[in-house]
Amino acid sequence: MAAYAAVTSLLQTLDNLSQTHTSHSLLYKKEQTEVLSDKYTFLKTFLDDFTNIFHEDIKMKHLERMIQEAANGVEDTIDSHKEVMKKIKVNKFNNKISHSRDTSSQILLDQKDVIIGLDEDLLRIKDRLIVQSSRLEVVPIIGMGGIGKTTLARRVYDDSLIAYHFYVRAWTNVSQEFDTREIFLDDMWSIEAWQHVRRSFPDDRNGSRIVLTTRLVDVASCACSGNILHQMRFLSMEESWTLLRDKVFGNGSYPPELEKIGRYIGHQCQGLPLAVVAIGVLLSKMSKETSSWENVAEKVGSLMSSDTMDCLNILSLSYNHLPQYLKTCFLYMGVFAETREIPVWKLIKLWISEGFVKKVNHKNIEDVAEENLRELVDRSLVLVGKHTSLGKIKTCKMHDLVRDMCLREAYYENFIHCKTRYDKDDLLENINCLRRIVDFNNYGSSGHSIFIPLARSVFFKHQYNFCSPARSRFRLLRILDVCSVPFFNCSQSITEFIHLRYPACPSFDGLVQSICKLRNLQNLVIHDLSSFASLITTQSLAWEVLNMPQLRHIHTKNISFFIPPPTSLIAERESHLQTLTGLMPSSCNDEVFLRIPNLKKLGILVVDDSDTIGNCYCLDNLVHSTQLEKLKILSKLPNLEVLKLKDHAFHGLIWKLSDEDEDGFFQLKFLLLESLHLKQWEATSYHFPSLEHLVLTDCRYLEQIPFDFAEIQTLQLIELHKCMLSVLISAEQIQEEQQSLGNDDLIIRVNYIRE
Repeated sequence: MAAYAAVTSLLQTLDNLSQTHTSHSLLYKKEQTEVLSDKYTFLKTFLDDFTNIFHEDIKMKHLERMIQEAANGVEDTIDSHKEVMKKIKVNKFNNKISHSRDTSSQILLDQKDVIIGLDEDLLRIKDRLIVQSSRLEVVPIIGMGGIGKTTLARRVYDDSLIAYHFYVRAWTNVSQEFDTREIFLDDMWSIEAWQHVRRSFPDDRNGSRIVLTTRLVDVASCACSGNILHQMRFLSMEESWTLLRDKVFGNGSYPPELEKIGRYIGHQCQGLPLAVVAIGVLLSKMSKETSSWENVAEKVGSLMSSDTMDCLNILSLSYNHLPQYLKTCFLYMGVFAETREIPVWKLIKLWISEGFVKKVNHKNIEDVAEENLRELVDRSLVLVGKHTSLGKIKTCKMHDLVRDMCLREAYYENFIHCKTRYDKDDLLENINCLRRIVDFNNYGSSGHSIFIPLARSVFFKHQYNFCSPARSRFRLLRILDVCSVPFFNCSQSITEFIHLRYPACPSFDGLVQSICKLRNLQNLVIHDLSSFASLITTQSLAWEVLNMPQLRHIHTKNISFFIPPPTSLIAERESHLQTLTGLMPSSCNDEVFLRIPNLKKLGILVVDDSDTIGNCYCLDNLVHSTQLEKLKILSKLPNLEVLKLKDHAFHGLIWKLSDEDEDGFFQLKFLLLESLHLKQWEATSYHFPSLEHLVLTDCRYLEQIPFDFAEIQTLQLIELHKCMLSVLISAEQIQEEQQSLGNDDLIIRVNYIRE
């Protein structure tokens, strides 16, 4: 309680400091601002340490929120330099603090509940336990909350063969706040806890075994005797229905008319046993009529986040155990729509723009953000969608239940306000404390024209004018993601967002000069949301944009732009630009690339027959981009039949064609890659559906031809000159696959192969 009293005293000091600045003050003195900055830094550091010690204590959770609110208040004051920090009212905080007991997911899943789909898992674990080895072996079972780790472990523990093989057995649970001397040892929450437990089990060479369940990859990896972690899988559709049916009807018969709707409900649970059981408990208490089950089917998502709160409380255990820097990163994922995978590049840029990611030593801040994401994956809170060609995470997602838990925690902590069609409009009730607003409403304008003084992020998912920036004055705004150009009804309005770091909008035509005045801008995202996928908008990008001091990334979609020569003398500054996509080949000149020497990712978009790569020799100029790591070339030419890429354009690079449906060389018949330092080439038959002739000359580092080329039915000839043996092997595999499909026309010609 000494910590509670000390922090309360600190909050009162900050409160008194805030009151010394009257509401009429326009500027803070330098000394006052420095004091506030020091207090803010101290509060954030203290909060990180504080949450590592206290997780579930109600009073401490209350105090944690007080500290967070105080830190946010000080940060607001520092950013605005003209607004008095809101008075901290210690005794009037929202008392709806999320809490849950330290227990495993056995709350809803007892040993009789989930036996569906575990037979294969059971056999694998048993084989690892009874293997003939006298050494102590540890077998970790890993997976997200509610997936059945404890149930599997209990089945193993109670199995007759295991009971016979191990004449001494013990079952223990480990809570998050364990006591070394009195440790209630099933869900292992930290490496430290494992290390304490491990000391009690010496390797006496008598064939002892330990089965460990955890949601954390690092704990499992630390404990595992070998390199194999037993990863729990989700239930199949059939298994989900079987589990739901058994939970509702037991082993008895069921009305056949309920099977179709029952299967749908089971599918909606997305393979998570805990969700299936939770809904099964609900259905078992309802009438067995089709209309009742249809009503559940319509509301199954919301039911799992309200009527079955124990389900979310179980999942929230993983959230409560996160360090503070990961809590903010996790909660922020709630701004993304439920049905789509999350692009990692965008998630990372948003985290950084919000200030959630702190630079560590000499690491690139984007690398630190990727490590944060990997931690959330390892803690079974985030699922991996797709991988990049280099093995990094390209897209990620959350299970629906985890997302529900995320939004619930975000609401309790006043972290995000999400507005949907069904929400009552309570913006005005909390107007002075809303910092992040997400509007998923797709049913017309909300009609708001309000003053939201503390908003840091706003996301408007559909094309309507939620509110006018000129009138609402989001003076502290850092993130602005809109889908409608009319949002900017005045080019001068955007200049009011002096703290803006991440704007995303369909167009920046007419806003360039205004954007250049935003000195804190780190990212510029231009996305054309036209329903015509093949329609490309062409815009100009002024030299002043490349000259912005903090700008690091320019992302575009369905937008091509050219960079005209500067019309007047511009005082050049050091450019930190790392990402540039949508650039037309005619702008890939020495002058441009010399201006952006730190460029790492470049996307070239060919949209005109007169502006082809071959005509302007744009790739020759890439020799100035010594930091370039990734080059992406997209063609929007409907009639392009011949493409030749030459002369070391791909030095140390990967050529990965986009996954977007509209991207590809659909009419291309002849492709030449000559004297390139290209190492990896990722493409599919979809990208080159009409290709007839492929020539690879002096591509000495290229590892192989994409195997999916075996599905290109028009392919007739592959020529290889001065290529690696692995390239020839891949060509022969393509030829064999084509022959198995009945195409005997493909010929391979080889001049010289490097050993």
